[in-house]
Amino acid sequence: MGTDPASDPTHPWSLGSKRANNFDFLRFVLASVVVYSHSLALLCSDEYAARHDLFRRLTHGWANGGNLAVNGFLAISGLLVVQSYFNSGSAWAYLQKRVARIYPGFIVASLFCLLCVGPLAFDPPGRLWSAVSVPRYLLDTLNLRVENPPGAFPANPTHELNGSAWVLMIEFWFYLAVLLLGLVGLLRRPAILLGLFAASVLLYGAQQELHVRLLDHGDYFRGYIPIPFSGHWPRVGSFFLAGACCYFYGTRVPVNGRMLLTAAGFLAASCFLPRGYWLTLPLCGTYLLFAFAFSKRVQWHGFARRADLSYGVYLYSWPIQQLLVRFWKPHPDPHTLFVAALSLACACAWASWHWVEKPWLARKPRTGVPVSPSTFEGKARSAAGPVLAASGIAYQRDTSH
Repeated sequence: MGTDPASDPTHPWSLGSKRANNFDFLRFVLASVVVYSHSLALLCSDEYAARHDLFRRLTHGWANGGNLAVNGFLAISGLLVVQSYFNSGSAWAYLQKRVARIYPGFIVASLFCLLCVGPLAFDPPGRLWSAVSVPRYLLDTLNLRVENPPGAFPANPTHELNGSAWVLMIEFWFYLAVLLLGLVGLLRRPAILLGLFAASVLLYGAQQELHVRLLDHGDYFRGYIPIPFSGHWPRVGSFFLAGACCYFYGTRVPVNGRMLLTAAGFLAASCFLPRGYWLTLPLCGTYLLFAFAFSKRVQWHGFARRADLSYGVYLYSWPIQQLLVRFWKPHPDPHTLFVAALSLACACAWASWHWVEKPWLARKPRTGVPVSPSTFEGKARSAAGPVLAASGIAYQRDTSH
């Protein structure tokens, strides 16, 4: 795969020194922001959250905390997943690493929702088994989805068992997209990625400015194969591709106080303008995110040394919040719910890391000596075919509806 474009040790955004960055801390902060944002909506309502979400106020109504956090997650993922591709000796090694990162923790969390949260979501608890098809639920789990049976949490403002899981399926499709781009040689031509990023941003802007409806929003991702022009893809694609482009071009971007102030100024100003936020957030927001991630002044490099809690917090916080809203009487205020839910989610995340995620990650292939792009792509074509075919079969049931 050639020289690692992000390994220049002289650049502030160098990935040459493993974990010499603040990504672990950032991911935990982003997961906590998701918990905060959901505390408002799950306890009260989406309308209440729209009025009181701190991040919606800071952005002058453009985005809530949950959306901003997901954007940040995807930008970080774009950078690190492309790095994983270049550091893998074969397609099979790359896929093993990606599957080990996302599937074991998700499967256990999904079973937790079914076996532990599900019965408590119904009154009486036995109604769960008449509302959910276990085979379908397990198939949905393999598709990185959590089925939300009708009748769950009847007295709660929101009735889903786990409404945070929707982005994980998109994340895995991005993993496959990186592999496919590598197979056809486009990862050796980063200008193509830059063009895809520009196209995603423009489509995102068309949605915001011209109210263009690209297929369907909402439940489209949960019932069908995600395709490039579905409603969410311009936004999520903008941030994932922003991170991917930073992998290739980050070492060419100056990082200094003037650039940081300029990026922060454009981002802040766009919050108070009638248009433009959709452009400044993927550009300036991603720049500021990575500037902090690779900061030489703020160095929390060992934040996840004992346990990487961010993924577990993201997986378990929603069902924990739903249970607290259902059984905590009288209801707490949203900030108390946030603290309680985050604390319990951290406990579940600690168990998930030590008993599920870490053992599976230890089984993934070690990063080997990088090989040339042509060698990798030759191996990838032979190894990826069955995996991609299986992915298509997994979604065949949904597309027949």
